[in-house]
Amino acid sequence: ALREQALRGRVAYGINVRYVWPSTGKAKTLDLVLGRPASPVGNVSESIARIDEFSEVFISCEAKSVMTEHGKSQPRVYYDTFIDRITRFYTERFSSLS
Repeated sequence: ALREQALRGRVAYGINVRYVWPSTGKAKTLDLVLGRPASPVGNVSESIARIDEFSEVFISCEAKSVMTEHGKSQPRVYYDTFIDRITRFYTERFSSLS
C-alpha cells in the first residue's frame, strides 16, 4: 500500500526538511521525513519522490552522531510529534460537531 501511494505521488520523503508543526506553530528541521507532499508530485516512475515541503508528516527520524546530547532532545521531539497527532485526531473527529 505504501509503495502504491509513493508511485502515485501521494507519499514522499525528504532529508533535512524545515517543517512547522500545525498544532504548535513550532518550526523544526527534520533529518528524515516520510509524509504527504504539500503540492502534487504526480506519478513517480520507479520509486518514491524526494521533496522539500510536506502538508503532513507521517514519520520523522533524527540522526545523531554524538549520543551525549541526544537524550536532552528526545522529550521535546516526542512532545512536538505527540501534540501534533493529538490535535489532528480531535480536529478531524470533532470538527463536525461545532
